[in-house]
Amino acid sequence: MELSDQFLCVIPASEKIIEYCWLQQILPKGEHRKVFLIVTEFNIHLFLDSTDQPNLLACHPYKFLTGLDYIDEVTFRINFGSFGIYTFVDTKPSKILETIYEAASQTLPASKYPKFNRKIQINVKPNINQLLEQRYRAHLAWKHIFPTQFSLQRLRQYIKTKPIIIDLGIVEDLGIDVLTFLESTDVQPLFQTIVIPTRQNTSFYDILEKFIPFYSNISSLIINEPIDQGVFHFLNHMTQFPTISIKKIQFNNCLITPNLIESLTLFFQKHKVAFHLVNCEVLQSEQQLYSIIQSTTNLNEFSASSVWFNENFKLQSAHNLTSLSLRGCCIYIHDLLSTLSEKTPFLEYLDLSRNVCTRDFSSLVSLPPKLTQIYLNQVQWTPSNFYYVFKAACSLETSLTLSMASGYFLQRKNAFEEFYSMFDMGESNLYAFYWNNNSIRSVLLMFLMRCQNLMFLSIAGCKIKRHVSKTLHRLIEGHKTLMTVDLHGTQKATYTAFLPKFFSWMKKSRNIRRLDISKNSLDALCLSRLAELVTINTKLKQLMITDLDIDDYSSFQPLVEALKERKHVIYVKFPENDLKKLKDKGLITNELINEIRYLFRPPVSPPDQDCYEQWKKLIDQEYQEWPKIDLAKKPITIDAVKFETIDTIENSLSSRNRKFLNENMKLDLFDIPKMTDDDIIVIKEFEQNHSIEALRKNLELSLQCYSTYL
Repeated sequence: MELSDQFLCVIPASEKIIEYCWLQQILPKGEHRKVFLIVTEFNIHLFLDSTDQPNLLACHPYKFLTGLDYIDEVTFRINFGSFGIYTFVDTKPSKILETIYEAASQTLPASKYPKFNRKIQINVKPNINQLLEQRYRAHLAWKHIFPTQFSLQRLRQYIKTKPIIIDLGIVEDLGIDVLTFLESTDVQPLFQTIVIPTRQNTSFYDILEKFIPFYSNISSLIINEPIDQGVFHFLNHMTQFPTISIKKIQFNNCLITPNLIESLTLFFQKHKVAFHLVNCEVLQSEQQLYSIIQSTTNLNEFSASSVWFNENFKLQSAHNLTSLSLRGCCIYIHDLLSTLSEKTPFLEYLDLSRNVCTRDFSSLVSLPPKLTQIYLNQVQWTPSNFYYVFKAACSLETSLTLSMASGYFLQRKNAFEEFYSMFDMGESNLYAFYWNNNSIRSVLLMFLMRCQNLMFLSIAGCKIKRHVSKTLHRLIEGHKTLMTVDLHGTQKATYTAFLPKFFSWMKKSRNIRRLDISKNSLDALCLSRLAELVTINTKLKQLMITDLDIDDYSSFQPLVEALKERKHVIYVKFPENDLKKLKDKGLITNELINEIRYLFRPPVSPPDQDCYEQWKKLIDQEYQEWPKIDLAKKPITIDAVKFETIDTIENSLSSRNRKFLNENMKLDLFDIPKMTDDDIIVIKEFEQNHSIEALRKNLELSLQCYSTYL
């Protein structure tokens, strides 16, 4: 049966028709009437039997579809919830409900699939990119908006870049409808963060007010400078809703004013949201910032990265905090470490990386008893402070992740000798330990042997000397709980010559499941010994390698053969770039590359895996020895200045807070000297004698003298 033109003229041309048929609808009183059902990409259309123009009974989007039921072979029900339930009878058994279900599954997120009383096998399962585009088109169609092919092409190009963060500025610049795109992102689980720029002609906060309260897939907001009135309206509007999905709000390069702190205080009183500042200026509102951290019950997580504080972050009491991060703030942390257990007794996460701890402790180091993660990377230490903090952390009874990578000392060599001379440690409950780019000694490794809860060890960047090698051998072969070892190469140390020996130790390890040796140049000998390890040690489940240093395929072949013969599953990332170099040199064919590709699987880190967070960071190459963060810079302070801030509701949402200087400006770098009366006279004489008119007259006189001379 062909679809007549009278129905085609009702269906939008951009909406693909999938199926159509004549049915008998069963009405509530048992009566029947003939209807025509059309299934399209986004809607179900129902028409009454009419000899004249098509008589539209209903048009229901798939977003309202809640259930599909077969009553018998020819009778079925379509449930649109509050919009109606339709019961139909067909003349013979059909697959119309399967067609509807498949069409809906191309448009809806899995959590909103309609209920179906039969098992169904979907023939075509779209990938995330196709599903996102289809859902975007569906939302537009439900708003009776039909995009051009050009705009859809730009959407496809954007989706192909595989973004994991939604930058609203980029979305708008591409001509994509921002609100509709946000409504479509619930099919992409990676979309959890929105970046909000400030635009003069667009108020993204108005759009977010229509989106955030009703969708649960977005958990983080990142607000970029400058802050306009839209932020205040948005925060105040969100207080009207009892629950929202936002779990973190972050400000980048923003001026944090007392008015903003006031709005945030009201926001945090309603919602439990983490508060992050990155490279922000807080000098105007530093005291208010301390107040909101200390007094807001819902504020459990505070993070400041590259933020300059006037005072040395004098936190009085914050019993609400469970997570505190002050990375790269250039603060002295000795007082904080001495009083943390008293001021923040429920703290579980602490990151004080890239700060200074060179002053003597006024009292013993006192860490909160519930701490499970401590990050003190790239801190400037004295040897005694380094030891005191290390000992206090290892004395905690919790299952602890401790990172003290890249410790900085004025005299590094002597400092570690002094540290190890004080070393007197018993057992510890360490769970994961980072010692990247530090000096390593046998006494430390013997201590780690006694840590019966240790599952993750990272010693990347540590130089393995002969007197250490024997103890490390015992640790690798004999530790009973160690599951993951990180030995990736760094700028300070690579392990090409050491790895063959290390692989021989790994052969006898009964517990180590994961090994990271990426960023080491693996030559033919390393690959040969690695192949033996893969063959012999069936306990090894995941392996990360990069930077093959080979000139022919035969050097790589032993590893390929070992993977072919191995019966147990192992995850090894395919060295695409290294094999491409061989291919470019004509040393390997594309057919051979494709032939061996199936042997390799990228490493994974499922949540139920031990040390999954640490292993995930290694997969993403987020190394502790080099945190991706800048040091805070002291802002230029302005004295004797009165600010008048335009902060009224009557201002345009796109207007920015402006500051007006009412008095002379004095910089703390230098003073500009005042001019005397004599200086002013000299300047005026200079201007008169060197004006354009004076210079022209001098030139004319010179020419006259020259002509007279001739």
